[in-house]
Amino acid sequence: MDTGTVHVAGCPVRWWADGDGGPTLVLSHGGAAHSGWWGPVLPRLVKRQRVVWLDFSGHGESGHRPDGYATTTWADEVAAVIREVAGGSAVVVAHSMGSRVGVLTAARHPDAVEALVTVDALVPVPVDDPNIPMLGPPKHYPSLEAAVAAFRLVPGQPEPSGPGVLAAIAEQAVGPSDGGWTWRFDRRIFECVPLDDGTNELIGQIRCPVVALQGALSEIAHPGLVADFAARLGRMVPLVTIPGAHHHVTLDAPDAVADVLGWLPETRPSERA
Repeated sequence: MDTGTVHVAGCPVRWWADGDGGPTLVLSHGGAAHSGWWGPVLPRLVKRQRVVWLDFSGHGESGHRPDGYATTTWADEVAAVIREVAGGSAVVVAHSMGSRVGVLTAARHPDAVEALVTVDALVPVPVDDPNIPMLGPPKHYPSLEAAVAAFRLVPGQPEPSGPGVLAAIAEQAVGPSDGGWTWRFDRRIFECVPLDDGTNELIGQIRCPVVALQGALSEIAHPGLVADFAARLGRMVPLVTIPGAHHHVTLDAPDAVADVLGWLPETRPSERA
């Protein structure tokens, strides 16, 4: 496995890469999350193709931005990682809030994005009724074990059945702070990034193929969003629904997600409008 850092607008952005073969996948996580959410899917993906994953600034092992955050900046981070690590272009696979970033990456950096896969995305963003769960106040834990024990998925859902899945994600989500442990992500990301950030207006500028993947039991995404996305895009967006999966599809059904992504060569750039 390879790892490294790119600097985007003065902030270090951490990436990892593994595997060989195409199309190269670049995996984007959701808000207040980190690249470890893709951990259960990675073993199958890297056996057959090149995979790159990263932490957005303000998340995981990447740096924090003292002047705040924007989804357009995260899109520029994805594009920078693609250009440095993925040979110039890749398929962007984006979960939850990361799908907003994926839309902006495809619209702002069309040469870098061969195809876009949204995974249980709240896109288009319903700015009048966002259905986005709020985070509680910052918390400080006396030990790593205490932090891991307190970890919960947001939005809430049944714990994934795989052994140690949540513990592994929780351990990556926390870091040492003032003699104890706290969550790594910068809580200002939700203060800085408005719901109406221009994502909806840029959907029509996307020229690459788009595929939507949703959990059948998700409380966030639904087929109506994909229909709205397709209408704004002006062409069909295939929808794949994963049975038994909630919003955190990569944790609930990693094998099914890997199977869907294995079908992606059929959506290569030859289909672009």
